[in-house]
Amino acid sequence: MPDLVSVVVGSYPHTAKLKAEPGFAGLTATFPEISPVHDAFDDMVRTQKWDVCEMAIGAFLQAHEAGKPLLLLPAVMVGGFHYKSIYVAPDSDPGSPADLTGKRIGVRSYSQTTGLWVRGWLSSDYGVTPGSVTWVTTEGSHSAEYHDPANVVRTDNSLPDGLRNGQISAAILGSGAPADLKPLIADWESQSRGWYARHQTVPINHMVTVTRDLAEHRPDVLHAVYQSMANGIAEAARTAAADPAALPSAIRYGLGNVRDAVRLAADYALEQGLISAPVGDIDSLFAIKDD
Repeated sequence: MPDLVSVVVGSYPHTAKLKAEPGFAGLTATFPEISPVHDAFDDMVRTQKWDVCEMAIGAFLQAHEAGKPLLLLPAVMVGGFHYKSIYVAPDSDPGSPADLTGKRIGVRSYSQTTGLWVRGWLSSDYGVTPGSVTWVTTEGSHSAEYHDPANVVRTDNSLPDGLRNGQISAAILGSGAPADLKPLIADWESQSRGWYARHQTVPINHMVTVTRDLAEHRPDVLHAVYQSMANGIAEAARTAAADPAALPSAIRYGLGNVRDAVRLAADYALEQGLISAPVGDIDSLFAIKDD
């Protein structure tokens, strides 16, 4: 390995400590700034351009199935409940989510992880199965080996404009939704608490991947990077705990704290056609097993 270790993660309160580190176990650290951070996923999946890189769990599961030499660190960068992540036009009567069967729903990419979680609750809560909807996308998968299902189509239009002009009935937009659009689920917070009560975990969007080369040849560097991440997450958790009314936080570390959510994401990915074979041993996906 070279004398540098490259680490690509977003700038969050819980990564500030990590990004302040000059190096790890004798290797100088570099922190390429890529914004939005999902623009880094293609290069990490396809060529392992960096040693350590934030990645959506859906993208990782597809990379794992394609045999890419990547492993997970049990550290969550981004996540949360997704009952507020699907939007409708400002002048529409949203009705029940069950009414979306047979409709057209926009999502940036069919393999986008926010879409994975929204499809999961649409199916389990309302019977809107992935195959009962036409999914309108603007991008493909980070994995070149993956091909979208037949009920996925591409558009050159923006998804918010598609909502406004009636080309789509709903769109999965997450926190980036324009202010004039409204959530499909008005009582999204109570629905989120109900989801947590059923599953006892919080959906994960982004975790962190590392190359097998780093894991095998410089485990000391790997553990130093992970420890710094864990310290930053622990500090952020102490701040979040000051608001007892807040929804449970997705930001956490430790295999025992992430295993159930990764298991559920893998099950959803299989049901939705993002991967073609079940993930038998969730723990085998991880470079560090600190259970």
